[in-house]
Formats: sequence, structure tokens, C-alpha cells
Amino acid sequence: MGKTGVNVHYHYVAFTGDVAAQEYADRAKAVCNSLDTAGWIDTERSEFTVVETTADDFEDVSLYCAKEVNKLGAERSWMINETYLGNSVAV
Repeated sequence: MGKTGVNVHYHYVAFTGDVAAQEYADRAKAVCNSLDTAGWIDTERSEFTVVETTADDFEDVSLYCAKEVNKLGAERSWMINETYLGNSVAV
């Protein structure tokens, strides 16, 4: 909910596979902008950031995600139906 507790927003991490990370980020930004038909998306401040593959960057992303889960609670932090669990089999 952001610092003020009223600005709904999303964070997500995508492992882009065969697509270059910057290309994926550029496409995601374009899709976001195209969805803003009513002016509800703050496209000026929307960010799509490529995280480098260093241990420090992964640690920073992991700690930030953990902070958000702690703040919101697990039930409100994950869109389980959108979570890809690799080779896991759905039960």
C-alpha cells in the first residue's frame, strides 16, 4: 500500500528466460502504458527495473520482498495463481 497506506501498487520479480532482461522490462513498460486508458496508472513514476545477477542485488530484492510480506501479511502479499514454481506440479 505504499508509505501512505493508500497508493495501491505491485512489485514482481520475473525470471525472463530466453528474453534479455532489458527487453522484457521495455515490453512490460509498453504494456503498462497501453493499459492506461482511463488515466489511473501513474505511468510517469512506474518503474521496471532490471536487477543484476550479483549476490548483492539478489539479496536486496529478497530482503525487500520479505519486508513487504512482513508488512502486509502473506495472504495479501502473493498472487499465488500468478506464481511460477519452476518444475513443480500443481496439486
